[in-house]
Amino acid sequence: MSDKEKLLFINPHQFGHTAGYYYYCKYLRTEYNIKYLGFDEGLKKLVMPGTNVIYIQQKKNKILRILNFLYNSIRESYRCNYDILYVYSFYLSFIIGLFAKKSRKILDIRTCSVSANPLKRRLINRLLSFNTLFFDRVIVLSPDLIKGLIINPLKYHYLPLGSEKYFGENHTFDDLRLLYVGALNTRNIYQSIEGLYFFLERNNFKPHISYTIVGFGNIHEEDTIRESIDKYGLKEYVVFDGRRSYDELPEYFEKCNIGVSWIPKTSVFDQQPATKTFEYLMSGLFCMATSTKANKDLINNSNGILFNDNAHDFADALEDVYKNKNKYDSARIRETVKEYSWQNLVENNLLPFLKSL
Repeated sequence: MSDKEKLLFINPHQFGHTAGYYYYCKYLRTEYNIKYLGFDEGLKKLVMPGTNVIYIQQKKNKILRILNFLYNSIRESYRCNYDILYVYSFYLSFIIGLFAKKSRKILDIRTCSVSANPLKRRLINRLLSFNTLFFDRVIVLSPDLIKGLIINPLKYHYLPLGSEKYFGENHTFDDLRLLYVGALNTRNIYQSIEGLYFFLERNNFKPHISYTIVGFGNIHEEDTIRESIDKYGLKEYVVFDGRRSYDELPEYFEKCNIGVSWIPKTSVFDQQPATKTFEYLMSGLFCMATSTKANKDLINNSNGILFNDNAHDFADALEDVYKNKNKYDSARIRETVKEYSWQNLVENNLLPFLKSL
Protein backbone atom coordinates (compact mmCIF):
# COMPACT_ATOMS: atom_id res chain seq x y z
CA MET A 1 0.00 0.00 0.00
CA SER A 2 1.37 3.41 -0.97
CA ASP A 3 2.42 5.71 1.86
CA LYS A 4 2.36 8.75 -0.41
CA GLU A 5 0.06 11.60 0.59
CA LYS A 6 -3.12 12.16 -1.41
CA LEU A 7 -3.40 15.38 -3.39
CA LEU A 8 -6.60 16.52 -5.09
CA PHE A 9 -6.51 19.29 -7.69
CA ILE A 10 -9.91 20.97 -8.12
CA ASN A 11 -10.08 23.04 -11.28
CA PRO A 12 -13.15 23.91 -13.41
CA HIS A 13 -11.04 23.66 -16.56
CA GLN A 14 -10.42 20.37 -18.33
CA PHE A 15 -7.21 18.56 -17.47
CA GLY A 16 -4.31 19.59 -19.67
CA HIS A 17 -5.84 22.88 -20.77
CA THR A 18 -4.81 25.21 -17.91
CA ALA A 19 -1.31 26.66 -17.69
CA GLY A 20 0.75 24.87 -15.08
CA TYR A 21 -1.57 22.16 -13.78
CA TYR A 22 -0.56 19.54 -16.34
CA TYR A 23 3.06 20.04 -15.29
CA TYR A 24 2.26 20.19 -11.57
CA CYS A 25 0.86 16.69 -11.98
CA LYS A 26 3.75 15.57 -14.19
CA TYR A 27 6.45 16.56 -11.71
CA LEU A 28 4.58 15.79 -8.46
CA ARG A 29 3.24 12.33 -9.34
CA THR A 30 6.27 10.53 -7.91
CA GLU A 31 5.71 12.26 -4.56
CA TYR A 32 1.91 12.19 -4.27
CA ASN A 33 -1.11 10.11 -5.21
CA ILE A 34 -2.79 12.64 -7.46
CA LYS A 35 -6.34 13.13 -8.61
CA TYR A 36 -7.57 15.99 -10.77
CA LEU A 37 -11.24 16.97 -10.79
CA GLY A 38 -12.48 19.22 -13.59
CA PHE A 39 -15.11 19.66 -16.28
CA ASP A 40 -15.21 17.70 -19.49
CA GLU A 41 -15.24 20.70 -21.83
CA GLY A 42 -15.29 18.59 -24.96
CA LEU A 43 -11.60 19.19 -25.64
CA LYS A 44 -8.94 16.61 -26.37
CA LYS A 45 -8.51 14.33 -23.35
CA LEU A 46 -4.91 14.00 -22.24
CA VAL A 47 -3.72 10.95 -20.33
CA MET A 48 -0.92 11.05 -17.77
CA PRO A 49 0.21 7.91 -15.90
CA GLY A 50 0.13 8.57 -12.16
CA THR A 51 -2.72 11.09 -12.42
CA ASN A 52 -6.34 9.99 -12.04
CA VAL A 53 -8.64 12.47 -13.80
CA ILE A 54 -12.25 12.81 -12.65
CA TYR A 55 -14.41 14.38 -15.36
CA ILE A 56 -17.55 16.32 -14.47
CA GLN A 57 -20.07 16.60 -17.27
CA GLN A 58 -21.04 20.18 -18.09
CA LYS A 59 -24.70 21.11 -17.82
CA LYS A 60 -26.09 23.65 -20.29
CA ASN A 61 -27.59 25.86 -17.58
CA LYS A 62 -24.78 27.94 -16.07
CA ILE A 63 -26.19 27.96 -12.54
CA LEU A 64 -26.74 24.20 -12.55
CA ARG A 65 -23.24 23.75 -14.00
CA ILE A 66 -21.64 25.65 -11.11
CA LEU A 67 -23.76 23.92 -8.47
CA ASN A 68 -22.91 20.54 -9.98
CA PHE A 69 -19.20 21.35 -9.89
CA LEU A 70 -19.34 22.51 -6.27
CA TYR A 71 -21.34 19.43 -5.25
CA ASN A 72 -18.96 17.00 -6.95
CA SER A 73 -15.89 18.78 -5.56
CA ILE A 74 -17.17 18.62 -2.00
CA ARG A 75 -18.41 15.04 -2.38
CA GLU A 76 -15.03 13.91 -3.74
CA SER A 77 -13.27 15.48 -0.74
CA TYR A 78 -15.27 13.09 1.49
CA ARG A 79 -14.81 10.00 -0.69
CA CYS A 80 -11.08 9.83 -0.06
CA ASN A 81 -9.05 10.96 2.87
CA TYR A 82 -7.12 13.64 0.98
CA ASP A 83 -4.15 15.25 2.69
CA ILE A 84 -4.15 18.33 0.44
CA LEU A 85 -6.85 20.10 -1.59
CA TYR A 86 -5.42 22.43 -4.24
CA VAL A 87 -8.25 24.61 -5.57
CA TYR A 88 -8.15 26.80 -8.66
CA SER A 89 -9.68 30.15 -7.71
CA PHE A 90 -13.08 31.14 -9.07
CA TYR A 91 -15.82 33.35 -7.68
CA LEU A 92 -17.44 30.69 -5.47
CA SER A 93 -14.40 28.69 -4.45
CA PHE A 94 -15.01 29.75 -0.82
CA ILE A 95 -17.86 27.19 -0.76
CA ILE A 96 -15.34 24.41 -1.33
CA GLY A 97 -13.07 25.87 1.34
CA LEU A 98 -16.00 26.06 3.77
CA PHE A 99 -17.69 22.68 3.20
CA ALA A 100 -15.01 20.30 1.87
CA LYS A 101 -13.67 17.70 4.26
CA LYS A 102 -10.98 19.01 6.55
CA SER A 103 -7.50 18.81 5.07
CA ARG A 104 -4.78 21.26 4.15
CA LYS A 105 -6.56 23.58 1.73
CA ILE A 106 -4.78 25.77 -0.83
CA LEU A 107 -6.36 28.43 -3.03
CA ASP A 108 -4.54 29.17 -6.30
CA ILE A 109 -5.25 32.72 -7.51
CA ARG A 110 -4.20 33.12 -11.14
CA THR A 111 -5.50 36.61 -11.81
CA CYS A 112 -7.35 39.58 -10.42
CA SER A 113 -10.43 40.75 -12.29
CA VAL A 114 -9.69 42.00 -15.82
CA SER A 115 -13.11 43.62 -16.29
CA ALA A 116 -13.06 47.02 -17.98
CA ASN A 117 -15.79 48.16 -15.60
CA PRO A 118 -14.11 49.62 -12.46
CA LEU A 119 -17.08 48.84 -10.18
CA LYS A 120 -17.37 45.26 -11.41
CA ARG A 121 -13.59 44.83 -11.13
CA ARG A 122 -13.63 46.06 -7.52
CA LEU A 123 -16.54 43.79 -6.55
CA ILE A 124 -14.91 40.71 -8.10
CA ASN A 125 -11.60 41.44 -6.41
CA ARG A 126 -13.41 41.80 -3.08
CA LEU A 127 -15.03 38.42 -3.66
CA LEU A 128 -11.65 36.86 -4.53
CA SER A 129 -10.25 38.32 -1.31
CA PHE A 130 -13.21 36.91 0.64
CA ASN A 131 -12.49 33.46 -0.78
CA THR A 132 -9.03 33.43 0.81
CA LEU A 133 -10.53 33.47 4.32
CA PHE A 134 -11.60 29.84 3.92
CA PHE A 135 -8.23 28.40 2.91
CA ASP A 136 -5.08 27.66 4.89
CA ARG A 137 -2.72 29.06 2.27
CA VAL A 138 -2.99 31.12 -0.93
CA ILE A 139 -0.76 30.80 -3.99
CA VAL A 140 -0.26 33.80 -6.28
CA LEU A 141 1.58 34.06 -9.60
CA SER A 142 3.07 37.44 -8.85
CA PRO A 143 3.51 39.56 -5.70
CA ASP A 144 2.07 42.46 -7.70
CA LEU A 145 -1.24 40.61 -8.09
CA ILE A 146 -2.05 40.88 -4.39
CA LYS A 147 -2.03 44.68 -4.64
CA GLY A 148 -5.58 44.49 -5.98
CA LEU A 149 -6.62 41.99 -3.30
CA ILE A 150 -6.82 41.86 0.47
CA ILE A 151 -4.85 38.80 1.57
CA ASN A 152 -3.32 37.95 4.91
CA PRO A 153 0.43 38.34 4.17
CA LEU A 154 1.15 35.27 6.31
CA LYS A 155 -1.02 33.14 4.04
CA TYR A 156 0.28 33.80 0.54
CA HIS A 157 3.03 31.99 -1.29
CA TYR A 158 4.60 33.16 -4.54
CA LEU A 159 4.73 30.54 -7.31
CA PRO A 160 5.52 32.17 -10.67
CA LEU A 161 4.42 30.99 -14.08
CA GLY A 162 6.82 28.89 -16.05
CA SER A 163 7.07 26.91 -19.23
CA GLU A 164 8.04 23.58 -20.67
CA LYS A 165 10.74 23.57 -23.31
CA TYR A 166 8.72 22.78 -26.42
CA PHE A 167 11.78 22.95 -28.66
CA GLY A 168 15.34 22.46 -27.49
CA GLU A 169 17.50 23.07 -30.56
CA ASN A 170 18.74 26.31 -32.07
CA HIS A 171 16.50 28.25 -34.41
CA THR A 172 17.73 29.85 -37.59
CA PHE A 173 16.74 33.46 -38.13
CA ASP A 174 17.27 33.86 -41.88
CA ASP A 175 13.59 34.74 -42.23
CA LEU A 176 10.88 35.71 -39.72
CA ARG A 177 8.31 33.11 -38.69
CA LEU A 178 6.05 34.75 -36.13
CA LEU A 179 3.91 32.87 -33.61
CA TYR A 180 1.13 33.96 -31.27
CA VAL A 181 -0.15 31.37 -28.76
CA GLY A 182 -2.82 32.20 -26.23
CA ALA A 183 -6.21 33.65 -25.43
CA LEU A 184 -7.86 35.98 -27.93
CA ASN A 185 -10.63 37.67 -25.95
CA THR A 186 -9.94 41.36 -25.20
CA ARG A 187 -6.34 40.97 -26.49
CA ASN A 188 -6.76 42.99 -29.74
CA ILE A 189 -4.65 40.55 -31.74
CA TYR A 190 -6.08 41.98 -34.95
CA GLN A 191 -3.81 44.99 -34.40
CA SER A 192 -0.75 42.78 -34.84
CA ILE A 193 -2.12 41.69 -38.23
CA GLU A 194 -2.58 45.33 -39.16
CA GLY A 195 0.97 46.06 -37.98
CA LEU A 196 2.32 43.23 -40.12
CA TYR A 197 0.61 44.78 -43.12
CA PHE A 198 2.21 48.18 -42.40
CA PHE A 199 5.62 46.52 -42.17
CA LEU A 200 5.19 44.64 -45.44
CA GLU A 201 3.85 47.74 -47.21
CA ARG A 202 6.91 49.76 -46.14
CA ASN A 203 9.17 47.07 -47.55
CA ASN A 204 7.26 46.45 -50.78
CA PHE A 205 6.17 43.01 -49.51
CA LYS A 206 9.72 41.68 -50.06
CA PRO A 207 10.65 40.25 -46.62
CA HIS A 208 10.20 36.52 -46.14
CA ILE A 209 7.82 36.46 -43.20
CA SER A 210 4.91 34.40 -41.89
CA TYR A 211 2.60 34.71 -38.90
CA THR A 212 0.81 31.80 -37.22
CA ILE A 213 -1.92 32.48 -34.65
CA VAL A 214 -2.87 29.68 -32.26
CA GLY A 215 -5.61 30.38 -29.73
CA PHE A 216 -9.29 30.66 -29.05
CA GLY A 217 -11.85 33.24 -28.12
CA ASN A 218 -15.48 34.09 -28.60
CA ILE A 219 -17.01 34.17 -32.07
CA HIS A 220 -16.56 37.93 -32.39
CA GLU A 221 -12.84 37.82 -31.58
CA GLU A 222 -12.13 34.94 -33.95
CA ASP A 223 -14.17 36.54 -36.74
CA THR A 224 -12.28 39.82 -36.25
CA ILE A 225 -8.98 38.00 -36.84
CA ARG A 226 -10.26 36.31 -39.99
CA GLU A 227 -11.72 39.59 -41.26
CA SER A 228 -8.40 41.38 -40.64
CA ILE A 229 -6.51 38.76 -42.63
CA ASP A 230 -8.96 39.24 -45.51
CA LYS A 231 -9.05 43.02 -45.20
CA TYR A 232 -5.29 43.39 -45.62
CA GLY A 233 -4.91 40.59 -48.16
CA LEU A 234 -2.56 38.58 -45.96
CA LYS A 235 -3.73 35.02 -46.56
CA GLU A 236 -0.29 34.17 -47.94
CA TYR A 237 1.34 35.46 -44.74
CA VAL A 238 -1.05 34.80 -41.83
CA VAL A 239 -2.53 31.48 -40.70
CA PHE A 240 -5.14 31.25 -37.94
CA ASP A 241 -5.09 27.70 -36.57
CA GLY A 242 -7.52 28.08 -33.65
CA ARG A 243 -7.29 26.18 -30.40
CA ARG A 244 -4.63 23.53 -29.78
CA SER A 245 -3.81 21.38 -26.73
CA TYR A 246 -0.43 21.46 -25.01
CA ASP A 247 0.75 18.25 -26.67
CA GLU A 248 0.17 19.85 -30.08
CA LEU A 249 2.27 22.95 -29.42
CA PRO A 250 5.83 21.61 -30.00
CA GLU A 251 5.45 21.63 -33.78
CA TYR A 252 4.63 25.35 -33.71
CA PHE A 253 7.59 26.21 -31.48
CA GLU A 254 9.85 24.21 -33.77
CA LYS A 255 8.55 25.83 -36.96
CA CYS A 256 8.50 29.46 -35.74
CA ASN A 257 11.36 31.62 -34.47
CA ILE A 258 9.70 34.87 -33.27
CA GLY A 259 7.12 34.86 -30.47
CA VAL A 260 4.49 37.59 -30.20
CA SER A 261 3.44 38.36 -26.62
CA TRP A 262 0.65 40.85 -27.28
CA ILE A 263 -0.98 41.91 -24.02
CA PRO A 264 -2.99 45.16 -23.88
CA LYS A 265 -1.31 47.89 -21.84
CA THR A 266 -4.17 48.50 -19.44
CA SER A 267 -4.26 48.65 -15.66
CA VAL A 268 -5.97 45.26 -15.49
CA PHE A 269 -3.34 43.48 -17.61
CA ASP A 270 -0.20 45.43 -16.73
CA GLN A 271 0.94 43.22 -13.87
CA GLN A 272 -0.40 39.91 -15.19
CA PRO A 273 2.43 37.47 -16.01
CA ALA A 274 1.99 35.98 -19.49
CA THR A 275 2.48 32.26 -20.02
CA LYS A 276 3.25 32.87 -23.68
CA THR A 277 6.29 35.06 -22.87
CA PHE A 278 7.85 32.25 -20.83
CA GLU A 279 6.99 29.67 -23.48
CA TYR A 280 8.59 31.61 -26.32
CA LEU A 281 11.81 32.31 -24.43
CA MET A 282 12.12 28.77 -23.03
CA SER A 283 11.93 27.40 -26.58
CA GLY A 284 14.54 29.82 -27.91
CA LEU A 285 12.22 32.16 -29.81
CA PHE A 286 13.07 35.84 -29.89
CA CYS A 287 10.14 37.59 -28.20
CA MET A 288 8.27 40.66 -29.43
CA ALA A 289 6.34 41.82 -26.35
CA THR A 290 4.09 44.70 -25.46
CA SER A 291 5.68 46.81 -22.75
CA THR A 292 3.57 45.78 -19.77
CA LYS A 293 5.24 45.72 -16.37
CA ALA A 294 5.20 41.92 -16.34
CA ASN A 295 6.87 41.72 -19.75
CA LYS A 296 9.44 44.37 -18.79
CA ASP A 297 10.53 42.11 -15.95
CA LEU A 298 11.46 39.37 -18.45
CA ILE A 299 12.47 41.01 -21.72
CA ASN A 300 15.98 42.38 -22.31
CA ASN A 301 18.22 43.05 -25.30
CA SER A 302 19.32 39.42 -25.42
CA ASN A 303 15.89 37.83 -25.69
CA GLY A 304 13.39 40.28 -27.11
CA ILE A 305 12.06 43.71 -27.91
CA LEU A 306 9.32 45.77 -26.27
CA PHE A 307 6.72 47.86 -28.09
CA ASN A 308 3.50 49.73 -27.36
CA ASP A 309 0.23 47.95 -28.04
CA ASN A 310 -0.70 49.44 -31.39
CA ALA A 311 -0.22 48.48 -35.02
CA HIS A 312 2.33 51.17 -35.90
CA ASP A 313 4.61 50.35 -32.95
CA PHE A 314 4.39 46.67 -33.84
CA ALA A 315 5.46 47.51 -37.40
CA ASP A 316 8.39 49.55 -36.05
CA ALA A 317 9.43 46.66 -33.80
CA LEU A 318 9.27 44.30 -36.78
CA GLU A 319 11.63 46.62 -38.66
CA ASP A 320 14.12 46.38 -35.81
CA VAL A 321 13.77 42.60 -35.58
CA TYR A 322 14.20 42.20 -39.33
CA LYS A 323 17.37 44.30 -39.39
CA ASN A 324 18.95 42.46 -36.46
CA LYS A 325 17.69 38.92 -37.07
CA ASN A 326 21.15 37.49 -37.65
CA LYS A 327 22.23 38.52 -34.14
CA TYR A 328 19.74 36.31 -32.30
CA ASP A 329 20.84 33.14 -30.53
CA SER A 330 18.42 30.56 -29.13
CA ALA A 331 20.80 29.25 -26.47
CA ARG A 332 21.37 32.74 -25.12
CA ILE A 333 17.62 33.40 -25.15
CA ARG A 334 16.86 30.24 -23.15
CA GLU A 335 19.55 31.08 -20.61
CA THR A 336 17.61 34.22 -19.57
CA VAL A 337 14.67 32.16 -18.25
CA LYS A 338 16.22 28.85 -17.23
CA GLU A 339 14.94 29.14 -13.65
CA TYR A 340 11.35 29.27 -14.95
CA SER A 341 11.13 25.72 -16.29
CA TRP A 342 8.10 23.89 -14.89
CA GLN A 343 10.33 21.15 -13.56
CA ASN A 344 12.52 23.61 -11.66
CA LEU A 345 9.52 25.53 -10.29
CA VAL A 346 7.81 22.36 -9.09
CA GLU A 347 10.88 20.69 -7.61
CA ASN A 348 12.37 23.80 -5.99
CA ASN A 349 9.28 25.87 -5.16
CA LEU A 350 5.94 24.04 -5.17
CA LEU A 351 7.12 20.72 -3.74
CA PRO A 352 9.00 22.23 -0.76
CA PHE A 353 5.96 24.44 -0.12
CA LEU A 354 3.59 21.45 -0.08
CA LYS A 355 5.95 19.47 2.18
CA SER A 356 6.04 22.37 4.63
CA LEU A 357 2.27 22.43 5.16
